[in-house]
Formats: sequence, C-alpha cells, structure tokens
Amino acid sequence: MLGRASEQIDASRPFVLYRKPDQPEIFGIFQADDRLHTGSDFSQSGFIFAPFDRHPLPVLIRPDQIIRAESPAGPDRPELFDVKEHISTGKGKKAGHIRLIRLAQKSIRNGILRKVVLSCSTEVKSKCHPLTVFPTLLAINTGAFCYLWHHPHIGTWLGASPELLLEMFGDRLKTMALAGTQPLREGILPQWNNKEQEEQEMVTTYLKDRLYPVCDDLEVDETVSIRAADVWHLRNIILAKSGNNSLDVIISALHPTPAVCGLPVSAASDFIISNETYDRQFYTGYLGELNLWEQPGCSLYVNLRCMQYQNQRYLLYAGGGITSGSIPENEWLEIKAKWNTMWRVLYNSPQGLGQ
Repeated sequence: MLGRASEQIDASRPFVLYRKPDQPEIFGIFQADDRLHTGSDFSQSGFIFAPFDRHPLPVLIRPDQIIRAESPAGPDRPELFDVKEHISTGKGKKAGHIRLIRLAQKSIRNGILRKVVLSCSTEVKSKCHPLTVFPTLLAINTGAFCYLWHHPHIGTWLGASPELLLEMFGDRLKTMALAGTQPLREGILPQWNNKEQEEQEMVTTYLKDRLYPVCDDLEVDETVSIRAADVWHLRNIILAKSGNNSLDVIISALHPTPAVCGLPVSAASDFIISNETYDRQFYTGYLGELNLWEQPGCSLYVNLRCMQYQNQRYLLYAGGGITSGSIPENEWLEIKAKWNTMWRVLYNSPQGLGQ
C-alpha cells in the first residue's frame, strides 16, 4: 500500500490512505490522473476533502483504484511521555493568541457571540517523509480516523480525528457533539467544570436544532467522557432518519458545527475570518468516503488533530472553544496539548524531527 502511494507521488497523482476508528485495515483510494475534481452535489463517488470555509466545493479524489490491506507496522512501543513542553512556539505566538481570546471575550460580553473557536498553527521541522510518518500515526491513534491525503495541485495532509461529522447510509444517519477538552493525566478521570459542560451543551443543542427540521426520529444519547490521544472530550452521539432529504441538505445543516466555529455560527465565522492571523484551509473542514460502496452514503470526519506537510516541515493545527468563562492561559495550554498529538507522531517516526 505504501509502495503504491509512493508511485502516485512520483507520478504527481492524487491518493488517500485512511483507517476508520478501531479498525484493523486501511483503505487506499488512487486516482489515475492529476485532475482536480470537486464534489459539486455529493452525488459523485470517491473520497472528499472540504475546507473550513463552506463556500468552496470539496475536493474529490476519484476511486479509479481501491486497495484494502492490513495496517502497516509502526513502532513497536511508541514513546508516549508528555512532550508538549518541547513544542517551541515563541512568546509572540502565545501573546498573540491570548490577545485574540480577550478580543473574543469582549465580543461575547457585548452580546455579539456566545462562543467562538479560535485556532493557530505551529511549524515543526522534520526530514521524515509523510509515508514514513503514516505508520506511526496509525500505531499511536488507534481510536481515531487516521489519514494521509495527497493531491499534487493542493498539497499533503495527515491527521487523526476523534470527531465524526456524519455517517449516513440509506435514511439512517449518525453524528456527534464533541466539545470540552482536558489534558490527559494517566490513571485520573476528568472532572468537568461549568465552562466545559456549557460548551458541550451548546454544541449538542445546536445540532439538535439544525437536524430537527430535516430529520425524523432524532435521538441523543447520554453525555460521556472519551479519550482522544493526549486529551479528554465530552461527547453525545445523535441518531436520526433523514426522511426525504438528500445528503447535501444534511451536510449543509451540520457544517461547520459550533465545535469548530462557534455560536451564532455566522457571527463566529466572520470573527474567525477577520481576526485569525492565518488561513485554516482544510483544518476544521471534513473528509471521508462518499458513495464508495454498494449502498450510497457517506462516512465523514471533522479534520481535527492534523498537520500539513511542506518541504521538510510540518504545520500543526489546533484550536479551542472560547466562552465567557474561558481562562486565556488555560486555553493556550489546551492548544499545546492538542498540538502534542501530532508532535508525538513526528517524535516517534524515523528521523522524525531531523534536528
């Protein structure tokens, strides 16, 4: 599988390798040419990758060849000690992010926003090729949706997302509300404060309100704590039936969720675009299978815990939900804890840091 992917890179052709959460095998989707295709109405077949901005069409990798194989072997015992303090971001990045948080809280106090998700990126130099990093990413993140995506006209992305955006086959659909974050402390279960519980409730309520007009038989399960690599989250699973509504209607109702944008969604999106100092591109977008199998449908994940590869350097992305109860210093520590998921993958890969 990795050899086939290497051939695609040499030939400047798109491909994606991915593994679903807690599954033993990976899939490879390989396109026969270098054309840039888009998922215009979600009726096509392939693997789609959509940016945070919902106006550009998702990129589609056509399934000219599909390969299924066992996961490649990663390191036998990846080192899982806490490395987040080794991420060097400089005082300027931290200070700038905290200023942005305070600006957001001013908008919240003024009634413009209830919540906004603020993010930033950091650069890690590495001589390790993404094809060498991918087995390590799989080995460390067994419970996540793991992928390596490449398109010669766009670039190369890797990630391990804990968040399902939408699984839909026939008229049955599944999504999740995922919010609230605490760093992992081995052997200690998280204790959630009011800010974190409020943030989770905001996301769950929003998804219910968006799905009720376009779905039937909506059910929300109880709130649980789930571990995602180096952090804990709160999660609610939501099940429903789509009725007569098409896939594009359901996706439009969900993306972007308050878990990656904020509330109200339109005002939060405007704040992010106006005030974040970089372009998120595909970070906090979504990606996954589209009409690949006998029964039409999709299996899509939010693009979290991800990084972009560019000329022997990786850009790591992370964000966090800001509310009136947010403590800026703690929000910065949350960013670093989320960066740590990808940093740890690079650290455990052969020649990973290259320094």
